Amino acid sequence: MKGSKYRSFTFREAGVSDFQEIEKLFEREGVSPGWTDWKYLHNPDGQARVFVAESRADAIVGTMVYMPRHFSIPGKVSVTVMQAVDVYLSENLRDQHVFLGLLDFSWQRVSGAKIGLPNELSAIFASGKSWRVLGN
Repeated sequence: MKGSKYRSFTFREAGVSDFQEIEKLFEREGVSPGWTDWKYLHNPDGQARVFVAESRADAIVGTMVYMPRHFSIPGKVSVTVMQAVDVYLSENLRDQHVFLGLLDFSWQRVSGAKIGLPNELSAIFASGKSWRVLGN
């Protein structure tokens, strides 16, 4: 998929060939390698949409992943939403609007309902980019 540029960063949808570099980002946070293939491609809920931010040097510096999550009320309704997970941005790039560029790029490409991680730091995903927190 064609990427979008913001300042000196490119945002694009990742491929399997990017998974090893994505794992390296999370190794710095203490996460063991070898998890992306199952989580993003073969988990029970379905294939994830993985987006990355790249520097001018073509190094992946940020990620935003949307995992499908299935909810249902027996005999009534079922719905699939996309949950934002594995949101990461290199520490030296925080507060430089790179995250917002990655959010905007990925948000435009993932259709349907979206939710964030179940913690106060990610509540912004619950209602869209309006930054309104639901449930408080």
